[in-house]
Amino acid sequence: MWGEFLLTYFIFSSMPERPSMYPLSPEQGDSRIARHVEGGPREHRIDLEGLFGELTDLVEARVEADQWMIEFAKAEPKVRDILKTPQSPDKHAEGPNVEDHYRAILSSIVLLRDGKIPYERARSIFGMEDAEQEWGEVEAIVKDHPNLLVAFAFLHDVAKPDTIGFVARDGSQAIEHGFATKAMDKEIEKRKKKARDAAKKGDPSSQETFEIEQEARRAELLATYRQLFAEFSSARQGVDPLDLQRGFFEEYGISISYRGHAEQAYDGENLEVVQRTQDRLQLTDEERLLLRFAIEQHINPLMKFEQVEGKDVHSFVEAAKELGLDPKKAIRVLQAGMLVDGIIGTVKLPTKIEITDGNEVQVTDTSGEKYIYTAPLVNFWRAEQLYPAYQAEVERKKKEEETAHARNVLLKEEGLDGDGLKTLGIQQGADMGRILGMIAGAVRGDGKLSNVQDAALRGELEARIERAKMRLKTYV
Repeated sequence: MWGEFLLTYFIFSSMPERPSMYPLSPEQGDSRIARHVEGGPREHRIDLEGLFGELTDLVEARVEADQWMIEFAKAEPKVRDILKTPQSPDKHAEGPNVEDHYRAILSSIVLLRDGKIPYERARSIFGMEDAEQEWGEVEAIVKDHPNLLVAFAFLHDVAKPDTIGFVARDGSQAIEHGFATKAMDKEIEKRKKKARDAAKKGDPSSQETFEIEQEARRAELLATYRQLFAEFSSARQGVDPLDLQRGFFEEYGISISYRGHAEQAYDGENLEVVQRTQDRLQLTDEERLLLRFAIEQHINPLMKFEQVEGKDVHSFVEAAKELGLDPKKAIRVLQAGMLVDGIIGTVKLPTKIEITDGNEVQVTDTSGEKYIYTAPLVNFWRAEQLYPAYQAEVERKKKEEETAHARNVLLKEEGLDGDGLKTLGIQQGADMGRILGMIAGAVRGDGKLSNVQDAALRGELEARIERAKMRLKTYV
């Protein structure tokens, strides 16, 4: 009982102040909303208590989330590595480590599972107008497949420890500790591409050498980062972890990324982690495929749906079909993952413009209010509404292309193309181009070629055109 109280107290005391959890600064809000009128505002001022209803609901959800993390960390060593992987507030301002991100995701799964975030509350908080059906379908996914969402929560970032990368702000003291600037990082990426190109050409040694080198560098930088953060924290006893994360970022300017982590979730040892976790949660065969779809795709909609375009739904439909899944259900599972991971579970700091050497540079505003990036899910739903029209247009163009191809094949078979005209003595050049144009018009019209002066040639061509027209009636 006492231990549970302490855990509840720890979670509660580490929660951010109610009004300042996710809001966006006015300057940032005005400029970004102006740039994203078509898709609606991409960032919303979020009142966390207003979204989750009773504060006790959130506290209880976080207790359950922490219990899950303890259990899974005991069962799976890789989960311990994931939870203790550091994150920077320009990308993830939930706290210093991935466990803070996971706590937010798992808590939101509990609240959705238990019906604690009804549509009316989400509508007013997120600005989700006319989306009650979509919200209900996403909510139903969480309620009907809670273990699938828990698996997603633990596994979608399984490759973050393997792909962690660090980039230091220009002029930062972190550079003295071996961290690369953006310019240096670009050079590393060029070497990476060069090594991959060599491997594709049959020389894998360069890529193997590069990967071994980068793995050693990653481990060294991770150890250095942890040491620097520990020293920074020890000098600030009692400071809230969220403030520590922001203060450390302001001091050292180290931005953390995990390039390619979605693609590596099902590679090597990570695949074994995925399989053991699926077994632990007793996922069905369908749920395992839905999980793979959601993990491999989880970053893509956050990038694609800054605007609303029906065509952007197509790649997700095709990816679902390739796995043998019902596209609509697969997309709803993906959207459930988006909601708990990319929206409720991801907090960011706004950016601002600074002048450096006469140039405008966009930098993270460590003094700004936090926000969450809400547009992609709403825009995804809007794009789905446009998708049937996009499909119809694609089918129309496809039919046009098929008809044009069939017509061309038929005209060739009837000797009404360039090769056929050559057999009639018409040479390549202006005359052939003029006659081909007349033939095209005649096939669509009355079939007569009154402008062809040679009566024998005209008669032969008109006979061929009539045969082509008769065949076109049934062939196309």
